Amino acid sequence: MSFKARRDGIYGSMRMVSERQDAAFDLIRLAENRPRFDQPPVEGIRAQLLSEIIANEREPHAIAEVAWRRRLLAPIRIRGRPRAPRKAWPA
Repeated sequence: MSFKARRDGIYGSMRMVSERQDAAFDLIRLAENRPRFDQPPVEGIRAQLLSEIIANEREPHAIAEVAWRRRLLAPIRIRGRPRAPRKAWPA
């Protein structure tokens, strides 16, 4: 079972053995309706993400990718909206 949060929604997927389908769907119902955020797993994921960010700050390919994306996508916002309002056309 996995979930991904995006700007437009939350998406999930699940794989299971057919003999345990009922138990698997019970788990997904719990995950959707009563999510748990136990401190040890959350801190573990947080540490992993921070470690990845710090490692990428030193990796030449990651630095180049960030620079390339900033240059390529700088004027583009979500759904292609410009960062600043457009100037009015002269009459």
